[in-house]
Amino acid sequence: MFVSFGSQFYAKTAPFVSAVTQSSLYAARQILMDLAGPKRKRIQTAADRRCIRWKKGKGCKHSLCGLFMDKYEVLRKYFGYPDFREGQEILIDSILSGQDVLGIMPTGAGKSICYQVPALLLSGITLVISPLISLMKDQVQALNQAGIHAAYINSSLSESQISKALRLASAGQYKLIYVAP
Repeated sequence: MFVSFGSQFYAKTAPFVSAVTQSSLYAARQILMDLAGPKRKRIQTAADRRCIRWKKGKGCKHSLCGLFMDKYEVLRKYFGYPDFREGQEILIDSILSGQDVLGIMPTGAGKSICYQVPALLLSGITLVISPLISLMKDQVQALNQAGIHAAYINSSLSESQISKALRLASAGQYKLIYVAP
């Protein structure tokens, strides 16, 4: 779990969950379970479709087939930065090692990179819960322009747009889905 707040930089790995975060996490878990279907199978990603080992039914974490990238390659290729900013790398490493993470960073410090980079390195879909609809739209647009399939689901969409986004998500089209609580 990665929880991010504005303010000064603070990173801690701890099982931190507030009452509000718990309800949001429950809703996020339900969405991911619905996307996976009744068998709760792993959702196929775009990398899976390109992987020869995956196509043969052997399963793959893409480290053997050459599709795997490290965090520095992801940072350079998709975001255009040569290095991480202060605090980003420790948060990313903690997320990639499966730890719960709380990151408190000032506006403009690059909080989004802290969950976007792991989202591209880990299998499955990353669900981002954000109450800021305009920021959500901007981030999804920037990700799509960078070649990263992302979508948002919030009150600005019609029912048919939401259904389409969920249908594409269940087909493994997106790596990140932003939702408003």
